[in-house]
Amino acid sequence: MEESIRELHGFIDELFDRVKALEERVKELEGLYRGSEWFSPRQALAYLSISKATFYKAVHEGKLPLYKLDLKDSKLVRVKKVDLDQLFKLSE
Repeated sequence: MEESIRELHGFIDELFDRVKALEERVKELEGLYRGSEWFSPRQALAYLSISKATFYKAVHEGKLPLYKLDLKDSKLVRVKKVDLDQLFKLSE
């Protein structure tokens, strides 16, 4: 009985972790629809509907600049929406 309860608690903890990850993903995607000036690489992929390889190839070739934002203890990499729009116009 106790083992079953522990397994159930483990399952519930895992479920909460998955829900939290999904909530974070939704928040990232919501930025796309609020006219956010800055995108995470993941948001940029969704915005342009391109693969990760294509995205990083554009970065490597200097066609798409990445910006490293140092916020207290965490360093974030972001892309400007203007740069994404410009890249898309150039590749059409």
